[in-house]
Amino acid sequence: MALTKERRSLLLVSMVLVFFFFNFHHLQVTSCPDQATTNCTDQDRKLLEFPLNLEYLEAEFFLFGALGFGLDKVAPNLTMGGPSPIGAQKANLDPLTRDIILQFAWQEVGHLRAIKKTVKGFARPQLDLSKKAFAKVMDKAFGVKFVPPFNPYANSYNYLIASYLVPYVGLTGYVGANPKLQCPASRKLVAGLLGVESGQDAVIRGMLYARAAHIVYPYGVTVAAFTDKISDLRNKLGKAGVKDEGLIVPKFMGAEGQVIGNVLVGNELSLSFDRTPEEILRIVYGSGNESVPGGFYPKGADGEIAKSYLVTVGSFSEFGSIDLESQRSIEAEIHRSRFEENEQSRFDGAETSKSRKRPTIDIEDDDVNDNDDEDDNVKGKTSAQEGPEPKKRKQYANCWEHFTVIWKKDRTGKEVERAQCNHCKNDYAYDPHKNGTKSYNRHLEKCKIRLRNADIAHYIDRNWKLNNKIIAFFAFPPPHTGMHIAMEILQKWQDWGIEKKVFSITLDNATNNDTTQEILKSQLMLQNDLLCKGEYFHVRCAAHILNIIVQIGLKDIGQTLHKIRESIKFVQASEKREKLFAKCVEVVGIKIKSGLILDVATRWNSTYKMLDRALKYRAAFTNLKVIDARNYNSLPTEEEWHRLKQVCEFLEPFDVITNLISGSSYPTSNLYFMQVWKINDWLVSNTSNQDEIIRKMIIPMRERFDKYWEEIGDVFAMATVFDPRFKLTLVDFCFAKLGKSDAKIKIDDLRTKLKTLFESYENKSIFTSSSTETRETNQQSKKNAEQKKCFGNYEDFFAFRKETVVSSGKSSLDMYLDEPPLDTNNFESWDILNYWKDNTQRYGALASMACDILSIPITTVASESSFSIGARVLNKYRSRLLPKHVQALICSRNWLKGFEAYENEEAEVYVELEDEKVPTYESIVDDEA
Repeated sequence: MALTKERRSLLLVSMVLVFFFFNFHHLQVTSCPDQATTNCTDQDRKLLEFPLNLEYLEAEFFLFGALGFGLDKVAPNLTMGGPSPIGAQKANLDPLTRDIILQFAWQEVGHLRAIKKTVKGFARPQLDLSKKAFAKVMDKAFGVKFVPPFNPYANSYNYLIASYLVPYVGLTGYVGANPKLQCPASRKLVAGLLGVESGQDAVIRGMLYARAAHIVYPYGVTVAAFTDKISDLRNKLGKAGVKDEGLIVPKFMGAEGQVIGNVLVGNELSLSFDRTPEEILRIVYGSGNESVPGGFYPKGADGEIAKSYLVTVGSFSEFGSIDLESQRSIEAEIHRSRFEENEQSRFDGAETSKSRKRPTIDIEDDDVNDNDDEDDNVKGKTSAQEGPEPKKRKQYANCWEHFTVIWKKDRTGKEVERAQCNHCKNDYAYDPHKNGTKSYNRHLEKCKIRLRNADIAHYIDRNWKLNNKIIAFFAFPPPHTGMHIAMEILQKWQDWGIEKKVFSITLDNATNNDTTQEILKSQLMLQNDLLCKGEYFHVRCAAHILNIIVQIGLKDIGQTLHKIRESIKFVQASEKREKLFAKCVEVVGIKIKSGLILDVATRWNSTYKMLDRALKYRAAFTNLKVIDARNYNSLPTEEEWHRLKQVCEFLEPFDVITNLISGSSYPTSNLYFMQVWKINDWLVSNTSNQDEIIRKMIIPMRERFDKYWEEIGDVFAMATVFDPRFKLTLVDFCFAKLGKSDAKIKIDDLRTKLKTLFESYENKSIFTSSSTETRETNQQSKKNAEQKKCFGNYEDFFAFRKETVVSSGKSSLDMYLDEPPLDTNNFESWDILNYWKDNTQRYGALASMACDILSIPITTVASESSFSIGARVLNKYRSRLLPKHVQALICSRNWLKGFEAYENEEAEVYVELEDEKVPTYESIVDDEA
């Protein structure tokens, strides 16, 4: 049909319009929301396509978990004909968890739509969401094969743990991609995706954090341990350093080094970590190699970035044609090639923050140079002869979980590196070019502090008697991190049913113990089982603190102590000298039956006893110098004798309190305040001592003591208040020495804390308090019943009196503090617990509070004494006892005989020390006669 000119023009215009609208529509579909695709780089397209792999994975896992079906039913157009996931199924979830997971599922569907509106994308890759796939990940994370295999769909706990695997990897990928994007619209899209992905990860981690101490059945592993192992595995597979952390971390790794909770993961500046596509592929494949598919992607991920790695392996053009056996062969080859690099290395590759990672140690051989003091020339060659150093392999030996590299002065005063045991603090030679780890491993085999753990319960029973029983004594396998120790202790408490009755825990100063108590506190606070938010939960071992303070002081008078030791050694070197010294003692008129003793350098209280005896023989040593000046050259000067006298006076209260807290009777905590305050008083009074060495010695001691006193002073003061002979008077007397203004502030602060703690006890029934239960004995019950019969007609009077007390507005705490203290002259050797036993009904919640405060142990000496008996239980005749039998023997012995049995056996060693005395002149004469 012929067309007129006008019709041809109209048709041409129509074709142009159709072409324009077609291209406009095409631009809308395939361009960035705000900008045409032609203005976005090819790199943007690749980076936006790659996350589809993870979005498909998350969408299918969440949809199946909540609904039992996936994208094929919900949004089949988004799959673009890709294969259905393998093994996905509906999970057995509680209503809350299912609701949250369903929200996540629909959010992931939205993410797929958002990305596909921006780039063309690709079809859903083959996903393996079977129970077997997740079980392999968990087995690899823990290094053992779980029986039964881990099933992510079994319950809410398992599903949340499985969910922990996915969103975090995706969000780190978005963080890594964002700086590389050039199109503003691309960055806007990624920012939007990142916000929701981060929220999902935070919700999952938050739900798991609330259940951190829950034991996952039937594996006997806590939720927190699962997250820790999964994060470690992802770090290892990613090979880019620490970019993943569990729910609970050491305090120095927490936000600003202040917390152990780790609900949101971040670096030292609390900024999110980033990952590259290569790192993500290594993790989701589970192979640690971006070119070896597997894990959740049995045929590999899709998109240009992922495919670019697949086509570079061997002679295969596509991994879609590779069967599982071929994949296993490739994985085995990759594993073999990587083994020589570092089989045990947790992290390798990119540089990480120094505050979060200890550098990997380079060594040639684990068994090289076990001698601590061996020199390079011992091997028979100088450094010039050695030539170029051989290529070293990296190794992360297991022993480094228990050792830390420190700087320490050697005998010449030079600062050198040493490897220090994290448990017992012994240190060994360290040189990555010379020393191996054999000596460290030998030490770990015999380190007593590492090998065993003991839990001792201190409590006041129904009859108001203070008890301390070993409730657990067990071998503790590695790792010995704060988290694992805390979870083990919590499990023991749960076994005994006392987790809701714990008021405080006493630990020594090991670094991991700080993390332990933080985790225990957080877990108990989740169930609202701690009073005053756990303010008085952690008590540091006084014996360890005092030992540190004394050792600091003794270090500054080392030369003077050396003269005393040499003097005693000189006298005890021969029988002739002992007789000569005995005559010197007689000449100067010293009449003391006890002789000289030589101290044990590691036991400062023996140093105090040595000084105390030596000072008494001061005149005899001076006389000995006159008689035997040629041979005796270690007599202290007058100034040094005076200094030793001052130090001895300083050590006396330390010795008193050490004997007090280290005995077998373990007194109530009301006796500690005054003894510790004497130490503070001495430190303050000698701050301006005329002796320069004493002044210098005081400074570091004062710093350490003040830090300890700040933590524990309130607990000691409260314990003293619950002694009816003192109440607030003793505390007031001690604080008054600080000045009136400071004393008033401290007393008011103490009153406030007492009131706050008391209100916590009042709000919590006495039957559910940490002091367990009412302590009314059967005898008391009968007595009360008899009294009730006698006062059967007094109900109205008792009600009137009770109303009068209430109307006065005074609590039982106010009543107790307002009453005058008891006369100390009449109640000097008085059992304080009997007082509270007789006044339980009168003071109610206050008596329960006194019970908990007075039973606080301030030392771990009891638990350490239980270790000393281990050598007697496990000896060469009984070297194959099972751990449970060792625990049964030690616990039974303790429950039947108490700690006195241990103390009597240990005393034999010190008796031998005491027997090393210089004989008196009379005894020598009697023996010769």
